[in-house]
Amino acid sequence: MLEQGETDTRALLAAGVPLKTVPGVYQIPSSGVFDTRDPTVTFRSWRVADLLRFPEYLPFKSTIDALRSYDALLAAQVPYLAYFAGRPYAATQCGGDIWYDCSRGDKLGLLQRRAYAHAAVYLASNPWSFAHARRYGMHHFVYLPLILNDRVYRPAESLERVEWERRTGGKFFVFSSVRQNDTVKGTQLAIQGFAEFARERPDARLVVTTWGQDTANYPERYRALGIADKVLALPIVGKQRMISYLQAADCMLDQFVIGYYGASALEAMACGLPTLMRTEASQYDALCEGGAPPTLNASTAAEICSHLRALMDDHGTRQRLGERSRDWFLANHSAARWTPVYEALLMLLAADTRFSFGDSPLCAPLGRDERDYHAHELATAPRFPNYQ
Repeated sequence: MLEQGETDTRALLAAGVPLKTVPGVYQIPSSGVFDTRDPTVTFRSWRVADLLRFPEYLPFKSTIDALRSYDALLAAQVPYLAYFAGRPYAATQCGGDIWYDCSRGDKLGLLQRRAYAHAAVYLASNPWSFAHARRYGMHHFVYLPLILNDRVYRPAESLERVEWERRTGGKFFVFSSVRQNDTVKGTQLAIQGFAEFARERPDARLVVTTWGQDTANYPERYRALGIADKVLALPIVGKQRMISYLQAADCMLDQFVIGYYGASALEAMACGLPTLMRTEASQYDALCEGGAPPTLNASTAAEICSHLRALMDDHGTRQRLGERSRDWFLANHSAARWTPVYEALLMLLAADTRFSFGDSPLCAPLGRDERDYHAHELATAPRFPNYQ
């Protein structure tokens, strides 16, 4: 576990200093050697039903035993570790875990759903989390957003800018760290929009991190669109380097299919970067204290091109939008704003507080539209497994 903002710690780790000697880092073993001949003795603190149903997860015993020493846990992505530990815990999302993992028709899907259901509370950051709560019949979801350290994620000068200019000859840099996936992220729309823009503005350059399902297709797409010499493709990097990329760019291309932001857009706005994406603004207006984020809403290549043109041509507009993005992040997702709430929640969990959700709107019966929607989606869903 690495505490946010520990830049010195990150430097030590990057230099190869042994993990156990670095201040602020706590290493928990992920596996151990144990006698499995009589699980009811070796795993006597486990639920018997879990031993029988999920034997594949027994190798996590040493990790789970270590988690038992804590008074309360905050679980993300692998909530089943907190579930197995049997300590009071809150669960939150890392991305599509409640969407994809919980939809699986195997033991992992069953275990993920069980782990989320047994959490004392589920902390939701996005509107679609509540839709999944309705789908799974869960009532214990509350809005408590994902937070970033606002002292680490911030606007600043970056030497990466000088290096990009040297390598590409460009003067205006459009950055994208989103995984390259046409179906879910709409990466092809982002590339097409930039290509239209670059034909009008020859000094523009696109900087991308190369990862995702469709990455292998993109070098040929760049050539076909005539922008191969305007794209700087970089390998995926750690967060500290990623922050310097964000600080060097003029704007961010996020995702253009689903209308919800993830960590990439949050990181960009935290660094004061104007962000282009498709946004379900009305849903965020109803959810966030500060309303929908000040992103430039786009869902077509033409709209992306238009926004990029306006940003490059008007430095004042670009600066104001960057400042608005930073202000919105501070009010809605910063550690400074939400850390006291997280601390209070964890203290309540450590005191074994039981929360009541009887008056939650999620307890209302499913409406006709919801039932019809669920029935249609189930009828048209592909057979499991399907990871396309």
